[in-house]
Amino acid sequence: MQAPSGEAGTLALSVGALAAGAVAGATVGAAGVNGASSDAKHQAAVAGGLVGVLATGFGGLLVEEFSPKWANVGSRTALIGVGAITLAAAFGVAKSLTSFRSGLQQAPQLSSPNASGGTAYTAGSVDNGRTLTMAPGDTITVSLATPPDGQSWMWATSGGVVAYTAHTVSGVADVSTFTANTPGSGQLVGTRTQTTPATGQALETFTINVNVVGSTS
Repeated sequence: MQAPSGEAGTLALSVGALAAGAVAGATVGAAGVNGASSDAKHQAAVAGGLVGVLATGFGGLLVEEFSPKWANVGSRTALIGVGAITLAAAFGVAKSLTSFRSGLQQAPQLSSPNASGGTAYTAGSVDNGRTLTMAPGDTITVSLATPPDGQSWMWATSGGVVAYTAHTVSGVADVSTFTANTPGSGQLVGTRTQTTPATGQALETFTINVNVVGSTS
């Protein structure tokens, strides 16, 4: 078999070899977790595919070193393989950072008693739309990502069951605290709004439904 003489043929053969390695690795990875959930199989297939690309790229280096006739194919295979692995790693890091930031925003739903003896609840962006049952004197602290310059979180309450009692901004967190005061049902609605220029445009909405039960005495 003759090695391709043109750049297009060399690239096509290199990409084909890497694709074959990825498919083989993904097949082996998925087969290794046979009987697991679909998510687990997907993750195993992705990991196997990356290993297949890495192994094929390493094989390209060996071809470049020991087979002069196929050296161009080997070097292109290794180069493209390294590029693919680098992109996959960059994507993984970006995804991990997103998960980490989300984790910072997601606090436990129930924490220690507050200063007034009630229960201190906390919520983050993942709690958007949830329903919370509180007692008079309980507090809920909502921690959301700090808006970019020129934007602010604007809060409104309905039903008269909770009062807006505190607000702080620290680093990546915009923190607002509300206190339950009257039995009934209502909502906390936060709207990320464009303030500079003051267009009033609503860019994002965060809502928690609140049911306050129990006596105020």
